Amino acid sequence: MLPGIPQAVALRPDEGARGNGEPYVRAFLLPGVEAINAPPSLVIPTGIYRAERPASLATEEAIQPVVLKHLLERGPDFDRVSYELRR
Repeated sequence: MLPGIPQAVALRPDEGARGNGEPYVRAFLLPGVEAINAPPSLVIPTGIYRAERPASLATEEAIQPVVLKHLLERGPDFDRVSYELRR
C-alpha cells in the first residue's frame, strides 16, 4: 500500500537542452505521512528515476522544479521516490 491520498501530476526530466524536449509522463504525488514516518514522494514509471535527477513537476496549480532524491519502493511497473524542491 502507498501512504497518503494520491494527487495526479505530470513529471518531466530536465537535463540541459536534452531535458527540454522530453515529454511529461503521468505520475502521482503522495503527501508525507508523519504517523508512519513517510516522506512526500512521487510514484513514477520505471526507468525515469536516477538519484539527484532534476525534473519539472506539473500540478494543477503550477510547474515546480524538483530533484529526485531516493528510491523508496520499486513495483512491477513503477518506482516510488522522494524528492525536494529545487531553488
